[in-house]
Amino acid sequence: MAGSRARIAARDAERINTMGQVVLALERYHEKYRQYPVSDNAGCGGWDTPGNGTFIDVLRTEGFLTTPVRDPKTNDSCGNYRYYKYAASTYGCPADYYVLQIMDMEKTSGAHKESKGWACGSRSWTAEAEWVTGHYQ
Repeated sequence: MAGSRARIAARDAERINTMGQVVLALERYHEKYRQYPVSDNAGCGGWDTPGNGTFIDVLRTEGFLTTPVRDPKTNDSCGNYRYYKYAASTYGCPADYYVLQIMDMEKTSGAHKESKGWACGSRSWTAEAEWVTGHYQ
């Protein structure tokens, strides 16, 4: 049982680390292009997910990430990682922005302690995922 808990904790730590790398890659992309990448709309509900192997693929093709982003367990069409770039005024927000989520952290139920949360205008993504962040363009 202790080994199982340790593996779960390790996978959750890997998820947080991976999302940290994605956030840094998104910022480097933004520095170069003055915008965040568009979503590929190929995943669940239009979100960019790792299920088809192209999770924010432009970050890899541009050299900001060196390997494809994959969750340790869940990589189907809805995936465990989700990214979406919204246009300004969507949900009443003042500028273009992205939302990045981890839907399920294995050790946590509800918001993970390292989740920054994200809300703007009339919508909050904080309660939709166990880890979420976002950023205005």
